[in-house]
Amino acid sequence: MQYRETLENPPLLVVCDMDRIIIDTNFTATASKIYNIPLSELDTPCNIEIMRWLFHEPLKFRNSNERSGRGELRNPVRVSTEKCVAYQERQ
Repeated sequence: MQYRETLENPPLLVVCDMDRIIIDTNFTATASKIYNIPLSELDTPCNIEIMRWLFHEPLKFRNSNERSGRGELRNPVRVSTEKCVAYQERQ
């Protein structure tokens, strides 16, 4: 994903291979997250919802990562990562 800057910082960068789909969020003034969805778990309700966001409501990714002036998440969208998809904040 080092070519992201060449693409002029897209807010969502989606890549996939034969085993997984990776969604990397990069909205301005928000915390970045990486959603790693194994294709074997694509049919779980939570992952279906995340894929629906990707194609129909991409700004939900921004709302789930938006931070207030104090660094707290503002209006977080709750996604249960234990049963669903692994995600992590970019460091």
